[in-house]
Amino acid sequence: MVAVMDDTQNHQQALLTSFAKVLQAEDKISTGKAKLAEVTTNLKAAIAEGELALRDAWKEIEQLLSETGEYEVLLPGTVTDYKISRSRASERIVADPDATPDEFCKIERKPKLKEIGDHLKTLRDAGQPIPNWASIERGEPKLGWKAVKHKATAT
Repeated sequence: MVAVMDDTQNHQQALLTSFAKVLQAEDKISTGKAKLAEVTTNLKAAIAEGELALRDAWKEIEQLLSETGEYEVLLPGTVTDYKISRSRASERIVADPDATPDEFCKIERKPKLKEIGDHLKTLRDAGQPIPNWASIERGEPKLGWKAVKHKATAT
């Protein structure tokens, strides 16, 4: 009887030890995600600041070129020279999706998964054959955990 108790206690201790590893790993993931979010936020702010500074610098150059009427300039550099000029304006198509004829529209065909699932379950429950164009697949069960409050003990 003592050996059975020792085996149960050993098993319980092994589960507690393994679960502690689960909690440590989840904490490591959570900490890593928080750090990543912080770094991402800081880098996005730095990029936005840089993009704003770039727009302002190009506006300055645009102003300087328009003051003299220059179309392009060649600026001397230490290793290479820099040619600044206006590019050709690009074209872009703007269309009203509601007014565009069907022949110029993409029609996306996408299965309605909820309705298909309901239909397949109805067929399965009625013992009818499932069509060959759809199926229900079951994923692998996964171990998970949740906190459970201690039961109050009567004294």
